[in-house]
Amino acid sequence: DFALSGTLIWRQNKDFIESVAAPGSFDPVMGIDSDTRALVPLFNEVDTNTTTYLLTNPDELERKYAGIMLTATKRFSKRWQMLASYVRSHATGNIDNIAFSFSSLLGSNYGPGPFLDSPNSLYNGLGRLTNDLKHELTLQGQYVIPKIEVSLSADYRYVSGQRYTPIATSREYFVPGCDPMTVGDCASYNQGRVRYFAEERGSRRLDALDVLNFRAEKFFSLNGGTRLGIFADAFN
Repeated sequence: DFALSGTLIWRQNKDFIESVAAPGSFDPVMGIDSDTRALVPLFNEVDTNTTTYLLTNPDELERKYAGIMLTATKRFSKRWQMLASYVRSHATGNIDNIAFSFSSLLGSNYGPGPFLDSPNSLYNGLGRLTNDLKHELTLQGQYVIPKIEVSLSADYRYVSGQRYTPIATSREYFVPGCDPMTVGDCASYNQGRVRYFAEERGSRRLDALDVLNFRAEKFFSLNGGTRLGIFADAFN
């Protein structure tokens, strides 16, 4: 009445469908970080009124997932049952794995979006994805107390926090003769301010999710085979 299992997972996604600015739509420039005034390799749109976007499968986009899952299952016998599982994984790439069905500013999941409308999206774009959940532990169990026939059950879940990346802004780029340390002295982007990853994608992690739920339940047998159940739940 007890089973152990292990599973290895490897998944690679390519050939994403994205809209991409046609070649020649952007010129490489040395952008100036609005906060630090450091020089950053970015792109300036040549003419916002004439840019053509191609719906295609960009070669540079990819997403990879690798993980191992271990499970232990005890079927209900001798008044108790249990399910335990642990997953160790990592997800990397330069196009995000968020659960939305639309594109975000610096990453998309399904279908074409504004992700590659500007090549600035790829700066610091390769790294850990939002749902790079390093550790995931799940425990579920039930025990029926003899004589009083009260069922006690609980489930516990621990999941590493999601990844995130600080965003930086650039409003000017360097041209000969300007002073990068002087705000307003250099050239402005034709497309307006540029936002980009200030650090490698997924460089930081949110707090972990730590959840415990509990239930106590008692059944009473009534006339005619009817059963009445009373239960109490505690949620975290």
